[in-house]
Amino acid sequence: MKGKKITYILIIILLTIGIIGCGASRDESMETKDMAQKERATEDTRKGKNLDISLGSDQKNNKKKIETQRKIIKSAHIELETKEFDKTIDAILNRVGEMGGYVESSNIEGNRMDNEGYNSREARFRLRVPSNKFDKFKNDFNDFGNVITSQMNGQDITGEYFDKEAKLESLTIQQERLLEILKKADKVEDIIKLEKELTDVRYEIENITGTIKKWDNLIDYSTFEVSVYEVYQLTESEERANSLGQRISKGFKNSIKLLIDMAKDTVVAIASILPFMVIIVPIILLLLYFIKRYNNNKKE
Repeated sequence: MKGKKITYILIIILLTIGIIGCGASRDESMETKDMAQKERATEDTRKGKNLDISLGSDQKNNKKKIETQRKIIKSAHIELETKEFDKTIDAILNRVGEMGGYVESSNIEGNRMDNEGYNSREARFRLRVPSNKFDKFKNDFNDFGNVITSQMNGQDITGEYFDKEAKLESLTIQQERLLEILKKADKVEDIIKLEKELTDVRYEIENITGTIKKWDNLIDYSTFEVSVYEVYQLTESEERANSLGQRISKGFKNSIKLLIDMAKDTVVAIASILPFMVIIVPIILLLLYFIKRYNNNKKE
């Protein structure tokens, strides 16, 4: 009997130890789990902060890149007059070659100036010159002839340019991922779908690449639209006279010039009708003769 009691006591002690051990084990497991969760949360927070810092750094770098690498398309429109048409054309084209530029298009029309000073020769060029020599080339036109029109234009495409670059980089990454997935695909419908997506991505890449190349060319080489006119007399600059004497002198010179031009026009007109006078004068004389004879016969 006493042995049974001892046995029961031992069983109760063992059960108590087991229950206590399970509770401790569960508590330890829960504590370990909580610590793991806390560590993961801390790691996620750290990664999030690092990501924010990275994104902020990228944005700052991108902003700095935009500020230091402006993408500007420069262009100019020039019109000039010259008395030496051929010499001026040669000078302009030679200067373009010296600056490392080229002629994109050209058109010369009209006839050489005649002795009376009338002409219709004009030349139109589209010239491309390195952008770093834009200002120098523009100033050189004062040496080529009498500049009557000079206009400049600068188009800033910095934002659009870097947006296109970022889009191109994203599409390139997307293309690489699609190629990797396509290698692992084994179903026909998946392969067809992936190839279609890959074609669309490549089409976008080609379009953006073409746009960027076109912009690069316009940025690196400025465009000059140039018109050259052959004239008998250069146009005077419209400067207001500062004194009465200057105004009188200018008016007198203009009047003399007008009289000379009128005299020239009169001489030209007389010379033009002389051949007709050879025929018209005899006819008029005959008419006068017959009229006089008719009147005499009527009186008799």
